[in-house]
Amino acid sequence: MRFDLRFLSFYLLILISAGHYASADVLKPDDSILSNSGVELDENLDEWPDGWPEAKGLSWEFEEGNRFLRLESTEPDSMVMAYREIAVPEGVHALKFSWKQRITNLERGSKAWFNARILLEFMDADRKKLTPSPKPFAYGQNHPDWEVKEFSFLVPAGAQTVKFMPCLFHVKVGSYDLDDITLVPTDTAALEAAARKREEEARMRYVAPEEPNKANWPSELHVEGNRLINAEGEEVWLQGLNAGNLETLPHDKQVIKSAVVGIEEWNANVVRL
Repeated sequence: MRFDLRFLSFYLLILISAGHYASADVLKPDDSILSNSGVELDENLDEWPDGWPEAKGLSWEFEEGNRFLRLESTEPDSMVMAYREIAVPEGVHALKFSWKQRITNLERGSKAWFNARILLEFMDADRKKLTPSPKPFAYGQNHPDWEVKEFSFLVPAGAQTVKFMPCLFHVKVGSYDLDDITLVPTDTAALEAAARKREEEARMRYVAPEEPNKANWPSELHVEGNRLINAEGEEVWLQGLNAGNLETLPHDKQVIKSAVVGIEEWNANVVRL
């Protein structure tokens, strides 16, 4: 019986240790949850970086003593992707994503979003997509020199896996080089504060929908000589303002709120969109 208890204690110790290893508590500040981030390791000597997929359009390059991954498209409208799935350790609530990239000979495809991009998508234990996931990191211009990119974002509750999908998305032609790709747990405080600020800004610019009510509409205008006259025969002076940036920002989120404030608080009777 004494032997059995020792045996049981030994395996309990192993299980507890394994549980801690899989949590965020023991991750060092620079530990990436993406294995072989530097694309250097090839422990099985198969001439391919460990943990990285082999697929058409992918190559393991060597240049000036450095190894890196290359995505290359030579067929118009084809998809070249280095797809990986990464376990999200327990207790990780935010990630800092950084990498080096180089883009050469790139020609976009037939759509504006047919370019070089990296997609990240979180999934729960049932492999259902979670929101929010980061927006695509998209690049449509050539950059022949290596450049470093870095972004941080919150991990949605219940996330078990993150899909990592760098790709040449239906481009005509081009090369996309990647190296030193890390996903490192980071602090949530600044990200949560930024999220609260965005929520408050959205709340302040929100205008509730309402049914048209002609009783609130201004009187119709017509021109007499060089004057504007309303239906009651009164002369009207125009007091106008420019509500927003629809000339350059066709998806401006605040134009309706700007118009309401201009009319109700600034007494404008003409709003230029």
